[in-house]
Amino acid sequence: MSGLAGEPDGTGDARLESGREHQQFVLALDIGTTVMRGHVYDVSGHVKGASSKK
Repeated sequence: MSGLAGEPDGTGDARLESGREHQQFVLALDIGTTVMRGHVYDVSGHVKGASSKK
């Protein structure tokens, strides 16, 4: 299905209903035995956020 709000439009870009572009991110999770870590990356591979919890 294409054309839904926030869904990729086939060009690799996702667009909002209003036509404005929004950024895409990758969420990486590392779930270990004692700690869970999460990192958010932009499409260039730069870390945009990170968190960890025991």
